[in-house]
Amino acid sequence: MQKSIKLKLLNIFFYIVLVFGFYFFLENNKTLISVIIFQNIFFYFVVLLKFSNFLVFNQMHLSIFNIYNLQIKKIENFELTFKGYIGNFFGFGKSGTGYKALVLKNKYNFSYSKFVSFYIFLQTLTLFGTTFICFTILTFSNNFQYKNRLNLFFLLIGIMIVCIFANFFLRVFSRVELLKNIKFLNKIIISFDLAFSNISKFKLVNNEYLK
Repeated sequence: MQKSIKLKLLNIFFYIVLVFGFYFFLENNKTLISVIIFQNIFFYFVVLLKFSNFLVFNQMHLSIFNIYNLQIKKIENFELTFKGYIGNFFGFGKSGTGYKALVLKNKYNFSYSKFVSFYIFLQTLTLFGTTFICFTILTFSNNFQYKNRLNLFFLLIGIMIVCIFANFFLRVFSRVELLKNIKFLNKIIISFDLAFSNISKFKLVNNEYLK
């Protein structure tokens, strides 16, 4: 089957999943269609916050794709990020993420092993950002005065440290021969090595440019 036909069928299936997901979402959250909620200023603050989060997420997508040397236009990246975003929210499970993996595979020949490494890379950055925001709020807010506050501090710091040294941990795992014997895992390891190699090259070029 031709790639263009596959993509059209994939889009149709995606929208069917989205419609059903949106229907079940409204069925279980009927208060959202109430007029009262639109009169609450907090509603618009949440919408603005989510939109800002989406824009950051979209830029992270594009930056990581550049690291992987994936030639994708900004408008196509925006569309892919948006569909993945609403697919995960209104669809079933991580249908938006699955949709992105299939589109990238069929349209850009971006292998599933590369997508897994891309996804882990993306979620590591997202996790670090979210944890840092939570840590900042916990530090400067007086509304979190409870006995487990210190434990939560250490937990957030621990998560950030793991995110920062994720590259090191991945390189350690990549040296385990048992993992290399598993074909799919070996492909993921190679994808990570390629990605981090590209990151190093990207840093060197920028450092030379700034001199």
